[in-house]
Amino acid sequence: TKSEQRKGHKVETALCAFDKAKAGADLVFMVKYQARSDAPGPEAQTTLDNVVKAITEGGTLISNNKDDIGDYPARSFVMQDKDKDFYQWRIVVTDRYFVEVLFLGPQDNALGQKYLESFEVN
Repeated sequence: TKSEQRKGHKVETALCAFDKAKAGADLVFMVKYQARSDAPGPEAQTTLDNVVKAITEGGTLISNNKDDIGDYPARSFVMQDKDKDFYQWRIVVTDRYFVEVLFLGPQDNALGQKYLESFEVN
């Protein structure tokens, strides 16, 4: 886990460990979260759109879907960078956190899909 200050807010990043012999050496599983103090309001959809735009700048947006997680607004999106690597995200705004869940690896990787789909907010 890594902590850093970004625009006056503490951001936590956790790399998720998997057995490389089973998962593959070129796969990355990551979660980032930043504390919030307000429940998401109508501006949350615009915020999510802006985050998708900022993250995918310089790459090619492959897909972008509204993807509510529980009762919270979320996005599920895929981008490809100039090196032809695929980045797959699920991002969500809750009343306590802004969370990014990232898988870097082939789009059809079953473990990556299971990782992304298993994320939920309690």
